[in-house]
Amino acid sequence: TKLRPLPDERFKMSKVGTRRVYHDCHIYVDYNYYSVPYEYVGRDVEINLTDNLLRISCDGKDIAIHERIKD
Repeated sequence: TKLRPLPDERFKMSKVGTRRVYHDCHIYVDYNYYSVPYEYVGRDVEINLTDNLLRISCDGKDIAIHERIKD
């Protein structure tokens, strides 16, 4: 059996984790702050960080999507 060729598009890597939403409606990710709706203050949210986007979700529902801030 032969190996199949690699796909044309590279696999997209992502970093996942959790953050607690601060009282000012922000989370801190990779030396930058990102806003989150006020309803989530004090709650833990899940993050999914790719090269260009930060996706923030809570209880399986996306609550914010931001372009990554790159210094």
